[in-house]
Amino acid sequence: GHASEGAAFTKAGECAVLCLACPHPGKNLLEDWCDTLSDKQWLYQLFIVINVNFHLKHKKVLTDVCLNKGYTYFVDEKDYKMHLAKFDTLIHEDQSTCNNHNTVKSENLKKSTGTAASSVITHDMKWPCSVGDLQKGERYININYLFWSSLAKHTTADIVVSYDIACQWSTNIWAQFVRYNFIFDPTKCVFVFLMPKFHLPAHQQACQVGYLFNYTKQVGRTDGKAIEHSWSATNLFTSSTKEMGLGS
Repeated sequence: GHASEGAAFTKAGECAVLCLACPHPGKNLLEDWCDTLSDKQWLYQLFIVINVNFHLKHKKVLTDVCLNKGYTYFVDEKDYKMHLAKFDTLIHEDQSTCNNHNTVKSENLKKSTGTAASSVITHDMKWPCSVGDLQKGERYININYLFWSSLAKHTTADIVVSYDIACQWSTNIWAQFVRYNFIFDPTKCVFVFLMPKFHLPAHQQACQVGYLFNYTKQVGRTDGKAIEHSWSATNLFTSSTKEMGLGS
């Protein structure tokens, strides 16, 4: 709609089109949804998937002016870069306790640039302030920022997160979170970390069992890979997007 105070007073994510089917208190939920019996609270779960696309890149030298200051799906570039500069040497990738995954190894590849995003699993919609560029592989410092910034305005309690390497990433996520300054209180939420079914065979047996959607209650027949369904379409525009400004 129309913002009477102009773009200067527009807050992060306010221009994004929200997923109509996801839970939004005050918009598509009953006023007394919090009073729902505990065995029915799963109806208000938010399903999030994290994934990276190394095909979507941009040139380092750009003259295209960016008009997006975190108003929609891409995070604010200035705040994002400040976060990376502050925690770049403080947040490290630990030795993998699972198999030697390409996702973890990509952290040390300087040419592994691309785009990371946090999306809604069940409806394949991007969450506000959930997309950002990668500078050096799929590092936790990038993924953490995009994940937590996407949840800044979320208010339902139960959150299911699907990620290729959830068995590694979720291990230290809380120790790393306390070092950040995100506007989000995770103590009010219940997180369930799972892994997409397609990637499970590449993991150790303990991970295949412990992070399987099929063995988890109240998640339905979810594959956990919705975001990759749209990557194949966006990859066709790589030659155009690489010329665009950051966040365009």
